[in-house]
Amino acid sequence: MASAFFLLILFLAACLYDTGECLFLIYFPDFARQLINEWGFLLAYLDYATWLPIIVVVALWITLLGLAITGSTWQVPLLKRLARRPRVVQLSFVPNSFILAIVPLTTVLALHATSLTRTSGFGASVYFLFDEGISVPRWGFALGLYRITLQAQQNWGKGCTVLDRLTRDTLHEARRTGRW
Repeated sequence: MASAFFLLILFLAACLYDTGECLFLIYFPDFARQLINEWGFLLAYLDYATWLPIIVVVALWITLLGLAITGSTWQVPLLKRLARRPRVVQLSFVPNSFILAIVPLTTVLALHATSLTRTSGFGASVYFLFDEGISVPRWGFALGLYRITLQAQQNWGKGCTVLDRLTRDTLHEARRTGRW
């Protein structure tokens, strides 16, 4: 639990960093351009530096998983000290329980959202067309558009929503038969 807690803290820190970086680029585009022009060659090294803690935590997690599978009772020294503190154990229990509850819930919602959409078809009322260049799976788009899909189904009935790749044919079909 303690190693998973560290992974969650690292994930939260990465999310906060990415959010700050996006806000900085949006609110200060000229300054960001100047920084990129002057220090852009260091960006690759910054990527390597951000991957290093992730690789360390994943290696630690795999090691602990291997120890648990083999039945070992050996404890990692740092985690042994942390596990003695009840506050750390309690604090790591909450996010671990939350993640363990969120994963099956997200899976069920993604399956339901995907089942509400079809990949192609003539005469649909609502079309969601996505670019394959973005590395999001189809179920991710379906999950993101879940509320809109439910509303479309309520308005125009079952099977009224198409979620498909953006091509010339699907765009023409969507413009021809979709509702505006």
